[in-house]
Amino acid sequence: MKRSFLRSKRKKCGLTLKAVAEELGITFVHLSLIESGKKTPSLGLANKLEDFFKTPQRKLLQRDGENNNEN
Repeated sequence: MKRSFLRSKRKKCGLTLKAVAEELGITFVHLSLIESGKKTPSLGLANKLEDFFKTPQRKLLQRDGENNNEN
């Protein structure tokens, strides 16, 4: 399943896959695979995404259709 929130967050910031990938030190293909839900980022990369977008990992990496409400 896709991670639409991550993709929409990137686009709302006016950033391309290439720009974000370069900032994170990965390829744009790797980032695209993460956004499409075909790959899961390492903990280190998840931390970088959280810092870059100033958004909690659980929100950024939530797959479409998942509900991560904490009780």
